Amino acid sequence: MLFLYFVEQYAERIIFLKKIDESFNILINKKVYNDIMSSKAWKCYRCNLVFTDASHADLHVDLSKHAVREINLIKA
Repeated sequence: MLFLYFVEQYAERIIFLKKIDESFNILINKKVYNDIMSSKAWKCYRCNLVFTDASHADLHVDLSKHAVREINLIKA
């Protein structure tokens, strides 16, 4: 009986880890695709930081209270 409990717990953990792995693969693939296709970025001139993701720029604004401006990246 105890053995079956451990087998069930192990199976649930494996399923959970597979779902996490799939989620991260999707996230990484989307991020790489967006970085390749995107020509927009956000720059904080005060910190001299450039963000290619709008959510990161928003987070920087919330944390530092610095203004960020949208810029166009030139890709050769």
